[in-house]
Amino acid sequence: MRGQSTKPCPGCGQIGCYRKSNEVCNDCKLKIKRSEFLEKELTKLTDDEIIVTFGRASHWNKYLHTHSGAGRNLMDIFQRIAESASRESMIKKSDYVLLGKIDSFAEQYSVMPKKLADAIKDLRIDVEKAIEEEYKCGKKDGQNLLHQLASGDLSVNDFNERTLNN
Repeated sequence: MRGQSTKPCPGCGQIGCYRKSNEVCNDCKLKIKRSEFLEKELTKLTDDEIIVTFGRASHWNKYLHTHSGAGRNLMDIFQRIAESASRESMIKKSDYVLLGKIDSFAEQYSVMPKKLADAIKDLRIDVEKAIEEEYKCGKKDGQNLLHQLASGDLSVNDFNERTLNN
């Protein structure tokens, strides 16, 4: 039995499996063959699919900067939508960042339909704009109340009534 090895398989460590000294055991050969097949299947894209990237957890995506921290729930929702609407990609290259800037070591590459990716990205951008506009309007309204109070156009009682009721 020249060329046969009785040492542990370098793949699984199984002892007593007869194999060539430069190969793995039959179980490992089968697993390798299956993994090659799965990799080919997972890299197939249909015509309407693209590879997107987003953070592996919602806190790795840098978007929805809210001043009160209320954006954390929205970020979690966007993360759940992205994860449930995609499958992991074996190809680790994407030009389509779905949920905003990502910390580089936390990237997840996934495949999803292009129309859905576009809709998620558009929704994220519009939500970001709406949050920023609401912040600006709230800040402007607050400054106006203070100006009215300082100029005497608004009494302290009226100020308290307006701010406590909102």
